[in-house]
Amino acid sequence: MSGTFQKIDDAVEHSRRERERLLREPACPDRAIRISELFVIEADAWSQLFELTSVRPVWRAALVAEAVARQQARRWTARAAELMDLACDVPLPEAATVANGGR
Repeated sequence: MSGTFQKIDDAVEHSRRERERLLREPACPDRAIRISELFVIEADAWSQLFELTSVRPVWRAALVAEAVARQQARRWTARAAELMDLACDVPLPEAATVANGGR
């Protein structure tokens, strides 16, 4: 696997592992925002794969995976908004730009 493809794979795998870790934490807005941010990172990785490959089934799969990851980022951003009334011991990050559409 080339270095670039390995970096993409590592980013997707890191995002998955971190999401699994976060899902074990209590629900709060910060957790939801962090999960949303991880989905944005994953979507960006899929976008890179889409741009780099010329194999049609691979770029189609990457395009779908990117769309799903972006949809999940929006879903978790909405979840954070729903949880804003709950107590959370970690302040919301300033990088909540995901709520404004990502990128």
